[in-house]
Amino acid sequence: MDPAWTAALLAIASGTVSGLRPYFVVLTLGAVKALVPLDAAGPAAGVIEAIPDMLAQPWVLIVVGLLALGEVVVDKLPYLDSAWDGIHLVLRPLFGAALGYGIGVGVDEGTGVAVGAAVAGGVTAAGVSFGKTATRAVVNMLPEPVSNVLVSFGEDAAAVILLVLSFLLLPLAAVLAVLLLVGAVMLIVRMRRKLAERRRRAAGAAGSS
Repeated sequence: MDPAWTAALLAIASGTVSGLRPYFVVLTLGAVKALVPLDAAGPAAGVIEAIPDMLAQPWVLIVVGLLALGEVVVDKLPYLDSAWDGIHLVLRPLFGAALGYGIGVGVDEGTGVAVGAAVAGGVTAAGVSFGKTATRAVVNMLPEPVSNVLVSFGEDAAAVILLVLSFLLLPLAAVLAVLLLVGAVMLIVRMRRKLAERRRRAAGAAGSS
């Protein structure tokens, strides 16, 4: 695959996962970069080559490994997950953009490719991140904790599937990432409409009284 296309598709896939599990995506990409030699990578060699070398540094893997573990635990605890989401609402798009830029630089196809990959990673991460936060706000209103845990495990599964496909079949991973982004955007729009409708009803009730 053309290196520029590899950068674009990997930025979309990694950006989408960053919107769900930013530390996990850095850990996975860095571990694969550090442990899998290019001559044994087969079709994934181009993807591995595009991963920034910095992610394979031992100290980076240790730090993001601990943060990824903490995120997996906190994300399954009602209300604590909302606090975590509030903190990471802006951080996730930054992760996506930084990863995209690093991937674009890694393929060495010029500044335009690097900037484009950064935009793709940042935009996808932002859309999915806002959708995730909106979903959790609704789920946490339910009286039972099971839904919150199930949603969290679903996000874990989506992150793992997208990352595995990024190495095995990158175009499919990018397509699924875009579909997830579209779903997140549709969810945000729907929730905004419901909130606006509730406000109109509340204003109407207040005016009639």
